[in-house]
Amino acid sequence: METKQISLGKHFWGLGVSIITLLVGGWLMVAPYALGFQPYGVKWVAETQNDFWTGLAVAILSLLSLALVAASLTSDLRTAGVIQARPKTQPMPEAEKVPVQAAREDDFERAMTKLAAILADDLAEKRHGQSEQQAAGETQMNSNARRQA
Repeated sequence: METKQISLGKHFWGLGVSIITLLVGGWLMVAPYALGFQPYGVKWVAETQNDFWTGLAVAILSLLSLALVAASLTSDLRTAGVIQARPKTQPMPEAEKVPVQAAREDDFERAMTKLAAILADDLAEKRHGQSEQQAAGETQMNSNARRQA
């Protein structure tokens, strides 16, 4: 990969000017209230409307320029090899593609099979435990019968 040396000065100047104009636009929007020439609770006076809408336009344009400068900087850094290029996604071969429905059915079938096996083991344990209890009960009944006789 061939590397190229880039000049970052133009990007820093662009970012700086964009941030400064964004702050100026914000100040224009807030200035009527900060300087007190817009009375509280009253409909906007002409000066307030002018400052607010001009400030909003300046802020939007500076955000747009900030995004463009950042995109340009990112592109130049990728070209210079400082930032890795985004990997391109490779299409999956047709043989490896599994339909989503089939995958869901397989997962469901595996889960149900595992659940059935667990339930069968649990039932077998309970039956085994009951047969032991019955045998113990019969032994106790036989010993009680012997004692009484």
